Amino acid sequence: MNRIIVLGAAALGLAFATPALAEDCGSLVLINSLPLTPDGQRVLVPATINGQLEKMLFSTAGGVTTINQRTVEALKLDTMHTGARLLDAGGNASEQYVGVDFKLGDLENKDIQFMITPNPEAGGSNETAGVLAIDIMSHYDVELDLSEGKINLFSQKHCDGHVIYWHPAAVAVLPITLEKPREVTIQGHLRPIARRAVHIWVGIMLDGKPFRAAINTGTGTSTISEKAAKYVLDVSSDSPGAVKLPPINGGSGPQPFGYAFKTLTFDSVTVTNPHMVVVPDLIGSKDPDNTINTDSRVHRQYDDLGADITIGMDVLKKLRTYIAFGERKLYVTPATTIAAAGAAPASQ
Repeated sequence: MNRIIVLGAAALGLAFATPALAEDCGSLVLINSLPLTPDGQRVLVPATINGQLEKMLFSTAGGVTTINQRTVEALKLDTMHTGARLLDAGGNASEQYVGVDFKLGDLENKDIQFMITPNPEAGGSNETAGVLAIDIMSHYDVELDLSEGKINLFSQKHCDGHVIYWHPAAVAVLPITLEKPREVTIQGHLRPIARRAVHIWVGIMLDGKPFRAAINTGTGTSTISEKAAKYVLDVSSDSPGAVKLPPINGGSGPQPFGYAFKTLTFDSVTVTNPHMVVVPDLIGSKDPDNTINTDSRVHRQYDDLGADITIGMDVLKKLRTYIAFGERKLYVTPATTIAAAGAAPASQ
């Protein structure tokens, strides 16, 4: 069973209060609070698209907010073609987008462009409209509070380091790297989607080895690439404790396997016995334009785009996180109960 190990606040060298704040910075200001609806181990948030109330999957690993084909057809949206190519972990690709009026809580954006989800089967059983990603959410600071079932959006205009308003046993502070896809030529009036896209990457330790990991609220399961598991941690499908899982993309597809590692550490907060799915690299595998490059080595055009490790909701639900996009930092604490959490700062 997974559990959390924390180091005391004194060991972290963090101060939770100061005599006075500098005059040129302010306190936290709550912009919006969105309720979360569980969808298995993932979470959905309410949004309004062209006046229609929908639910969207909240994904911190998504660089671009997308809308699925079911919603496009239900709302009778006109699709357009762009030179940008959107890929997913299942190997699918999309070059289509739509323009919609979009409202998220009290926040509204007229005529915003969303790419259509690459997976043609997405949005079927759970009837989600699409994926709410970091290209939109990164304009705010984002707190994921699963204990109270909500996402809080804060203004980024506040004093650096003064974001933890609850009372955790410890706080881990991790620098964030926001990586952007390659720039492409966009056709028509669509603003460059590639330049809006960001992914949240942080440094973690898995079984004592350093990795760059993507924080992904859009998946219920944490994963590690087959190459990283084998060549860095010496774990393969033949390792003791490895459990074979159903093949990807049907009976003839590559077969992932499950494995329980010993420790997953965020600076000073450690999750023990994290269970991960070891997955093969499929990004771009179904894209006919994923050509072979032969410069310094023979490789596919989209090789190495994925993360070695993805931290999913199975781990994140044991934590409370604050993504300070303005500071480029991720604050991680153990999950708090409602009684111990404290009230959110007042809205503007």
